[in-house]
Amino acid sequence: MLALLADLYTPLFFLQSLWLAYQSNQLRSFAYFALLSCAGIYTLYALDLWLQIWPKWGMDFSTHSAIIVPSLWLISQHRRLSLIYSLLALSYFYLMIELQYHTLVDIVSTLLFVTPWVYWVARRFLQR
Repeated sequence: MLALLADLYTPLFFLQSLWLAYQSNQLRSFAYFALLSCAGIYTLYALDLWLQIWPKWGMDFSTHSAIIVPSLWLISQHRRLSLIYSLLALSYFYLMIELQYHTLVDIVSTLLFVTPWVYWVARRFLQR
């Protein structure tokens, strides 16, 4: 049951961010932002597979964590939802640790690596 819940987090975060983009007339810019962010994330993941960056340190690149960063980025722009979705993201990270998908170090190191890319893409494609 917990694994099913973990599998639902990413699509639900994405649907919520898609809905927010639609409501704020940012659907086109969000589509570019999401596409480029995810392409960059999976490029970084492929780079890790090729260079074995995380395994050299005894860690694992957490695509589970990385892929929700673009959605969280957009949701965080809405103040009334920021706290709720931040707590949901933390509960997702805790759930991944409990299910032994990733360690806390995997999650934090991946977020530190991916977030600058998502920030750069957001600055280019999302309206302020």
